[in-house]
Amino acid sequence: MDTETIRFHSRPIAGAAAGAIFGVLLGALLRLPILAVCIAVSAAAAGVFVVRKRIGWGLLLILFGAVLLRTALVPLDSVDLGEYLVSGTVAETPENKSKTTAVVLKNASLDGESLKARVSLRLPKTDLSFGDVIRVKATVRSAADPLRAAADGISTEGVSDAVPEIIGHSEDAYGALLAVRGYFANAIDWLFEKQAGSAKGMLIGDRSDLDYQMTSAYAANGVMHLFAVSGMHVTALLTLLGLVFRSGKRWLDLLLLALIAALYSALTNFTPSVLRAAFFMLAIRAAILSDRQPDAPSAFCFSIVGVLLLNPYDLFTAGFLLSFSSMAGIVLLPDRFCALLHLPNNRITTALFAALAAFIGSLPIQAYFFSGISWMAIPMGVALAPFMTVLMPLAFCVMLLSPVLPWTAKLLAYIPRGGFILLETVGTMKLGEKLALPAPHVLSVMVYYIGLLFCSDIYLPNRKRAPIPGLVLIAVSIVLWIVL
Repeated sequence: MDTETIRFHSRPIAGAAAGAIFGVLLGALLRLPILAVCIAVSAAAAGVFVVRKRIGWGLLLILFGAVLLRTALVPLDSVDLGEYLVSGTVAETPENKSKTTAVVLKNASLDGESLKARVSLRLPKTDLSFGDVIRVKATVRSAADPLRAAADGISTEGVSDAVPEIIGHSEDAYGALLAVRGYFANAIDWLFEKQAGSAKGMLIGDRSDLDYQMTSAYAANGVMHLFAVSGMHVTALLTLLGLVFRSGKRWLDLLLLALIAALYSALTNFTPSVLRAAFFMLAIRAAILSDRQPDAPSAFCFSIVGVLLLNPYDLFTAGFLLSFSSMAGIVLLPDRFCALLHLPNNRITTALFAALAAFIGSLPIQAYFFSGISWMAIPMGVALAPFMTVLMPLAFCVMLLSPVLPWTAKLLAYIPRGGFILLETVGTMKLGEKLALPAPHVLSVMVYYIGLLFCSDIYLPNRKRAPIPGLVLIAVSIVLWIVL
């Protein structure tokens, strides 16, 4: 079968991704009954386009209506600033600081009036556990940043100087999952000792043991993403597990990989970067298992649809935007770099250009959220990313082995532990300062990414042509960045 002439997805999946994004944006602004009218109109129009075989427009409208509905169903509350008697069940593992404890409550009520969404409270240092039912007098208001708070299912936040009263306790399946996460966190503490903070960040997404000085140094050197569960780590892990767990039946292998991806996503609290990598890998594997050519841009769009259907408000978070913008650069740009430099287009050159492409892809998003960029991200990414693809699966296998053969795992842990020591040494070296940049205007960001699209082979399949339109648009976006 000539895989060069077969596409796994047709590019209409890009219409589905666009529809999902517009669905979130409109759904966050409108409420019933206007939303119901928009959903009905989009469904009717989608049916017309599908009948006429305009699949791209049909998918755009179908996903627009579906995500619009999904966004409208996210529970939200509006609370006036005031002092209330707050009660509810601790819904996440409490986050303990030196003097305070931060908790998230579900099934919450204010002065006996039930809330639809969850509540975030900052309390005095208190020994609380998941499932504790508490009651406390607190000063409460609607979330200061409702869009980003809604990504965590929160729409109300508050603070209290009083120690909460524990009035009950309840457990559920999610509590069991958090117990597993806590068990592995303790195992990592035992296995990696002084390097446990870095290991927990990389393996289970827990960065609570990384102090401020370390995280500041990692951020300045552009390697902070290496010490958290990112798309790169998940890709390496799922690739390894896909090779190890094989049944010999293609679709059973795909289902097994999907189950592993779902379990690991749950273990890392369904962060957008993990979900993005999981959906992307599943799309690529589905292509290979069906003897079709994997199509990275379409798999990328498929991952946008998957993440936004699960949690529409992720669109407004730094994690989502940084993860997807970096991946957009990796999907769009390495082939063009190879063409411009007259280099062979293979896995080695693609991997070498990946750090530069991710940096360019996430440039305006980094400036927007962090008021600057780390120029060291490019050389550090090129130097450390290949090393991380080996370290991550090795450390993960040691972690999984620890419940069965603890002392064997402890012995084997010295190998990845040495890798963590090297990463921490390099990551905290004084290599460079962050380059300050103003936050770009939304119009500048939009023009920038259209320019990247026009620079890619999606717009210019002839690799010998210079991407003049894309470069012009990027230049225009920089001008808008400066003047707006």
